[in-house]
Amino acid sequence: MKYVLWDWNGTLFDDLDICRETIDTLLKRHGIKPLVTIEKYRSVFCFPITEFYKNAGFDLAQISFELLAREYMEIYLPMSFDKTKCSLNKNALDVIKELNSRGFSQTIISASKTDILKRQINNFGIENMFDEIFGIGDIYAKSKADIARNWKEKYTPQPTDAVFIGDSLHDSEVSEIIGCRCLLYDGGHQKIPENDDKYEKITSLWEVTEKI
Repeated sequence: MKYVLWDWNGTLFDDLDICRETIDTLLKRHGIKPLVTIEKYRSVFCFPITEFYKNAGFDLAQISFELLAREYMEIYLPMSFDKTKCSLNKNALDVIKELNSRGFSQTIISASKTDILKRQINNFGIENMFDEIFGIGDIYAKSKADIARNWKEKYTPQPTDAVFIGDSLHDSEVSEIIGCRCLLYDGGHQKIPENDDKYEKITSLWEVTEKI
C-alpha cells in the first residue's frame, strides 16, 4: 500500500449539519417542505447532485439547478469557514498524522470547486499534510470520475497500491475507476446500505489505520 486517497466533504470535513441546514433553507425559500433531520438528509443524498436535489423535493424543470447551486453556495460558504459550526471529523487529524508517520502518500480527491476546497483545507492548517489536492472547476459537484482517471493515468497503481476513503456510493464508483479498495465512512453525507457485502464500511475514521 502506497497511496491513501481521501474524499473531503463528509469524510475528513464534517459539514453535514451545515449542508442539511443549507438545503433546508433553500427548500423553504422556494416553498418546499424542508428535510428537517440529518437522517432524512442522508437518506436522499446521492450523486449526481442533480438527483439529490430532485430527491430533496426540487422540480428542476421549474427551477434551474444552476440557480439553486449558486443560492446554495451563498448560504453554505460562510458557514463552512465558521469553526463554531463545522470541524474536521472525529479522529481525522490523528489519522492523517498517523498515516503520514507510516510513509503513505495522501491525496484529496473532491467534487468541490478547487479554490473553495483549498480554502477549507487551509482553514484547518492541514494543507501541507497532503501530497496533492484535487477539486473541480465549478460549483456544480458533478463527479470525481475524471479526477480519478487522471490520477490513475499519472500513477498507474496496482490494485493493492491504493485505497479510497469516502462517504458516498459515488466514492465506491471512483475507487472502481482507479481499480483500488474502498472504505466507506458511514457517518457522512450518504447512508451506506445495510447488509450489502459490496461495500466495506467503517464507523470511525480511526478504523482506517487498522485496515490498511
